[in-house]
Amino acid sequence: MGMPGDANLDDSCDVSDLSLLAGSYRQSGNWLQGDFNFDGNVDVSDLSLLAGTFRTSNPYFAPGSGGSPVPEPVTLVLLGLGGLGLVARRRAVEDLRELCAV
Repeated sequence: MGMPGDANLDDSCDVSDLSLLAGSYRQSGNWLQGDFNFDGNVDVSDLSLLAGTFRTSNPYFAPGSGGSPVPEPVTLVLLGLGGLGLVARRRAVEDLRELCAV
């Protein structure tokens, strides 16, 4: 597989990869759905791996690049807050489904 966080295998880790992970968050999945640690589940561990490579590209496949940029700390904080928002939203939806089923 590609670098951790590159769900769509385009040799860069960006918002499209985050979107794929978010679509499968707290569900079972594979690499293409955001399971970067191969445990069969898309969860906060996978989000952490994505955050570590967010806004970078694979230097082995990017022509002319001598390395990959390091994400700014603010970016990582925003990713973390976004992840918490996803968790809260998912829980709210599950609670709403339980209330409607009763």
